[in-house]
Amino acid sequence: MKLRFLLLALPLLFASSTVSAQTMRAENISVSAAPMGGAATGPYTFYSLSENHVVPNADSASTAWDIGLFGTTIMVNGGTSGPGQGAARIVEMEFEEVTSADGVELVTDGEGDCPRGDFAICIGSGNGWYLYGGNGVQPLPGRTLVLRTADGGFAKVRFLEYVLSDPQPDGSRPRFYTFEHAPLD
Repeated sequence: MKLRFLLLALPLLFASSTVSAQTMRAENISVSAAPMGGAATGPYTFYSLSENHVVPNADSASTAWDIGLFGTTIMVNGGTSGPGQGAARIVEMEFEEVTSADGVELVTDGEGDCPRGDFAICIGSGNGWYLYGGNGVQPLPGRTLVLRTADGGFAKVRFLEYVLSDPQPDGSRPRFYTFEHAPLD
């Protein structure tokens, strides 16, 4: 009886590990940002979801990246921000519940209707993926970024952490993202 249960449960174990194996984690991705009330002080950090790594700024005019990060601003590689097919939308669903991009009305940068800027992913506390609070920027629970990648595939992203480090001697305050992402059908 125990052996029979184990044999029946084995496919379920492998099925769930396959799904979780598709979720990748990007940790401590360094980004530039404008100082409070100041002008931008650095370039975007470009990230490839399929390759799970930062893309050199020299490739910013290519389809090698899917999202660009600058402070709390996220752009997609499409529309006014790049030559790719990128488009996105924040949905109010848990990361695990998002299984497809079907039915999600994606927009490119340049056609968004955000109150602060013309991006597909709205900026400003409570407008997109985060709130200002406590010790800085807090990702909003239950919000998932659904996007069409630069090459036309689909993915989802869950922002886990946005860390604002201590002030540096030059007055800058480095920032770091940690997020999870997975491909969608």
